[in-house]
Amino acid sequence: MKKIHITLDSHPLLEKRLALIINAIAIISILLIVRFWFLQIIFHSYYLELAEKNRIRNLKIPAPRGIIYDRTGHIIASSSPTFQLEIIREELINSDEVFNEISKIFNKTKEAVLKDYSEKSRITPKFYPVVLYENLDRTQIVSIEALKWKLKGVKINYKSERSYPYKNFASHLLGYVSQITDKEVEKLKKNYPMGSKIGKYGLEKQLEDYIRGFDGVEKVEVDAAGRKKKVLYKLDPVSGGSVKLTLDWKLQESAEKAMADKNGAVIAMSPKTGEIFALVSHPNFDPNIFVRGFPSQEWSNIVKNPFHPLQNKAIQGIFPPGSTFKLITAIAGLEEGIINRNTHFYCNGKKRVGNRDFRCWKDHGHGQVDVHKAMVESCDVFFYEVALKLGAQKIAHYAKILGLGEKTGINLPGELEGIVPSPEWKQKKYKKPWYNGDTIPFAIGQGY
Repeated sequence: MKKIHITLDSHPLLEKRLALIINAIAIISILLIVRFWFLQIIFHSYYLELAEKNRIRNLKIPAPRGIIYDRTGHIIASSSPTFQLEIIREELINSDEVFNEISKIFNKTKEAVLKDYSEKSRITPKFYPVVLYENLDRTQIVSIEALKWKLKGVKINYKSERSYPYKNFASHLLGYVSQITDKEVEKLKKNYPMGSKIGKYGLEKQLEDYIRGFDGVEKVEVDAAGRKKKVLYKLDPVSGGSVKLTLDWKLQESAEKAMADKNGAVIAMSPKTGEIFALVSHPNFDPNIFVRGFPSQEWSNIVKNPFHPLQNKAIQGIFPPGSTFKLITAIAGLEEGIINRNTHFYCNGKKRVGNRDFRCWKDHGHGQVDVHKAMVESCDVFFYEVALKLGAQKIAHYAKILGLGEKTGINLPGELEGIVPSPEWKQKKYKKPWYNGDTIPFAIGQGY
């Protein structure tokens, strides 16, 4: 039998197939090499970060804010334990079921929960749990723990939260803390992670840098189920500095009770040192609601209150000083030599200027009045007479010398300066001249 020898030269089709196979192997090899190069070189940092994220957890340990005491050592602002619901993004399994259960526990719609989660996720740094809800009550904690087996990626964590044990007590003085906003992070340009709570009003804002403290962090290694295996690194938090005020708790409490059904302000201070013993603005508010958060309706009730409970009337209210201003008119008259201790004016209950009568508070008048009697009995007519002889310009001059029209410099944010009217001030503001009819009410702390 004759043997048949097969060669590539005699079978061109086989040669083409073999060439195609070799080329395909070469192309696949090149693609694999390029892919490995991208994975190992170009995307090395990205995949290393993902691997670390699956293995490492950074747990923030919030620092307790400093305690605020009154002058006797009474605690009026401190920190208390609270619990928050956290979502570990990398451990979240069957998210649809998880958010369904959370919506039931917190009595919210699933859409509202998903919206909250989306917003909180956006502002939470990488490797950190998403704090979904804070200040959990006992019922919520028990419900979550009971369903822990099916709420994969859901954790309850303890933290220290600002607390005001006497609620509305000295609220305008103490202020409140609340969660930082995107704009505040950008404006403050400080190391504030999103989700932090900062002082936004009163002493909490003014002393933020001192009483805030420094947050700690715990870096832990976890297994595939998210269970903590070991602590890789821990930096303990540093509590904020404590503050002792000049405020007297008992005096403040008495002033608060006296203003219970009124709209206005009360300040008790030392005329020698300027120390504030009591500072009340009413109506007031409970600063705890800003810490824990509140429904939009509750916020609406506050901002729509016609008596403005968020305004500190003690330092922001622009009110006529009234008869306390008569002391300045008297000082100006004495310093300028317009009057002396023996100067008398007759008060019959009114003073006619032009075609108008300016009345004294005492209808039948005070009779003959010197400067001492005028201050003791607060005689309006006496100060009308002094003011007309002095002129508004000199009264304004002495008012400014004595500090009116300027900020006091009290260690609280938002203080407003008052108005000391004068002929120049009126011309500039209203484009009108000053009249004697303007000087009369100015003399007793009224009018402009």
